[in-house]
Amino acid sequence: MFDNRVANRHDTQMQIGNDVERGKILRMNWFNRLLLSYLPVFLAISLTLLSLAYLSLNEMSKRAARTANQSLSNDLMQMIDTSLSRIDDWMFSTILANDTIKRFYQPASSETREYIDLQAASFLNEMVRSQDMVQSVYLYRSFDAMVLTPNARIPIEQFGDKEFIGKHSSSLTSHRWVNRGAFAEREDGNSENVISLVKFADLANRSLIVVNVSTNKIGEILRGNSNNNLNYVEMVTADGKLIASRDEFRNDISSNGTEKPDSGKEWSHVTSDYTGWTIRSGAYKSGIIEWISSLFYVWMALGAVVIVLGIVWLVYVSRRNYRPIQHITARIAHASVERKAGIAFGARKDEFETIERAIDGLLDHSTLLQEENRQNSTYRRKHLFLDMITGDGQGERCEEELKRIGIEPEKDNLTVLIAEIDGYAEFEGGYQKRDQFLFRQVLELAVREMADKEGLRTWMEWTDGGTIAVLCAVDEECNSGQRLYAFAEMMTDWIRIHLPFTVTVSIGADVSGLERVSSSYQSAMYALQFKSSVGKDRVITLNDLASFPQGETSRHLAGIRSVCALFRAGDEEWEKAFHKLYDSLRAELYSREDLRMIFHYFVSNLHKEMMELSTELQHHWAAVHPRLKHLAEKAETAEDNYEASLRELRETFKSMRDLRDSKSGRQIIRQVRTYIGEQYGNPELSLSLIGDTFDLQPSHLSKLFKEEFGVKFIDYVTDIRMRKAKELLEKTNWPIQEIASAVGYASAITFNRVFKKETGNSPSNYRKDLA
Repeated sequence: MFDNRVANRHDTQMQIGNDVERGKILRMNWFNRLLLSYLPVFLAISLTLLSLAYLSLNEMSKRAARTANQSLSNDLMQMIDTSLSRIDDWMFSTILANDTIKRFYQPASSETREYIDLQAASFLNEMVRSQDMVQSVYLYRSFDAMVLTPNARIPIEQFGDKEFIGKHSSSLTSHRWVNRGAFAEREDGNSENVISLVKFADLANRSLIVVNVSTNKIGEILRGNSNNNLNYVEMVTADGKLIASRDEFRNDISSNGTEKPDSGKEWSHVTSDYTGWTIRSGAYKSGIIEWISSLFYVWMALGAVVIVLGIVWLVYVSRRNYRPIQHITARIAHASVERKAGIAFGARKDEFETIERAIDGLLDHSTLLQEENRQNSTYRRKHLFLDMITGDGQGERCEEELKRIGIEPEKDNLTVLIAEIDGYAEFEGGYQKRDQFLFRQVLELAVREMADKEGLRTWMEWTDGGTIAVLCAVDEECNSGQRLYAFAEMMTDWIRIHLPFTVTVSIGADVSGLERVSSSYQSAMYALQFKSSVGKDRVITLNDLASFPQGETSRHLAGIRSVCALFRAGDEEWEKAFHKLYDSLRAELYSREDLRMIFHYFVSNLHKEMMELSTELQHHWAAVHPRLKHLAEKAETAEDNYEASLRELRETFKSMRDLRDSKSGRQIIRQVRTYIGEQYGNPELSLSLIGDTFDLQPSHLSKLFKEEFGVKFIDYVTDIRMRKAKELLEKTNWPIQEIASAVGYASAITFNRVFKKETGNSPSNYRKDLA
């Protein structure tokens, strides 16, 4: 460091010595540079004046633009009128002429009313899907004040559009398209700006049909046929309120539109004979340019005067500014003599000696700052790396750093790898901070050495305590996917052998360009979140995720409830059902958050079931419940959660079974349960029948049943029958009537009602879903 400072001082002194010999020339050059520094201002003034000439041509182009705008407005109005009139015709030909819709407006008995309304809603749903511009359709039936939408049947007092219906149902004028403003199906629902067409479906009782078209669709037509960002195009009502605009930001305030745009000048407008609305277009305001254009010749004369005055001013200011510089150099020389009093400077005194001392001091200070900067370089590089992978900017600095380490972001294939320490909570709790730091350093050095061995250029940083992100650069002509996969597998193998933990590595998308590095990082993070499904201590790629079907959490809720019911009832089949549930989860793709939610639901539902049991059994459950909640929160993979939860549940089930066996009535209840399992297909199965069979009072039997299984007798029998019915629906092609008889229901209607109540689906639909 000291040698560098000495060398820098020597070079500076040599340079100053040469400058002393050129003192007079330097002063003259300084004057010339100062004078030339003002010339860009003069050129800017000249260019500004020349731009006035351009304004004279602007008026000619405006006339041509007005003609084009008028033609565009005519075409747009014709397109919109055609689209709206088609919807008008569609209402008569398709909706109002439909028999299903006609029956909706006719009185009917309560037994058939719901079916008719359901048919009408289904028809409306199909019609809305067939019309791209239609936002929604609803029917209003006046005699029972009911509104029907494609998704719901709503009483008028709960309908978000009730004021609109009240206004138009009492109107005697012919209905036309109206600008509604905000529309919401329910009062607390999301609203959207629409235009509406109202027709009487039954003039006698003032029943209505209303079609809503989103103003965004009108805006899309305007945007799709006008892409000049210098002009505006918009549709307004007869009183000047804005309906839709080509500019999306104006659509957000369409309900409060003004007569003309705040910053534009109208060039053309066309009024529709069909709707009475107007399309108007024009240019955004440019008032200063318009004003300058109107005074073109005046500004040309003033420009000539400004040029002359500018030249005079530049010469004057240059001379005036040069005079202080002369005084400054004299003062530097004088200060130098005073500070070096008693020292001979020779015949020629160096007027820059003071400047040299100042430079030396700056160099010393700069050296200290460089040392501090070197100490903080790790933090700065990490901050820069995090900004790069999260897309928060500093593109130039990132590009400089990448080039410094040999990465060309515009030429190389860039990919982000993320390595996460498996079981980081155990890692953090099992080692001291110092040991954790050493392990991370060893891991980083090993990864860097393996990357160098594979010929990969990398930049890696720890994003948090247990996760390191590695940016890898590969030449475009190389097969980056295979090379990075081999490199990732080498990482996991080495860490598994040499370190007391494992890591899971995810590989992001292959990108080019610095601005897309963040997308590669995001895809790697996306892949890593499915570690809970695909497993740990492995390499995860986006292609691996594509090989798994996407899971749906709602599909497993019934299975979870079944496992909980079996466990509560003390049925040995609970473990088989739990294993089946785990197999179905393992066969599909779930994120870490999805699995955490599923396991939390399992624990919560099981807790609810166990609270139905006796106090003694609840006491056994209370010990295991917090541990299961902790497992649901902390387990990294489905396999980890399954194995740990299975151990806990087995122990709890055994202790609860032992407690049940110790009771005197346990043997009788076992016999009763066996009897129910054999006689569930008997329609006459009841507490009375079982009481007669086992010589027990029905009330006493009901009490024993509740204490043993935590449910009523009828609920237990229903659960047995529904499980058997599901099994028959899955494994046989028997008719529904035959299955109903097999599980103890003499009537198929009763079986359908109970099955739908228990499962939320009818037996036929349940079988279809299985297919």
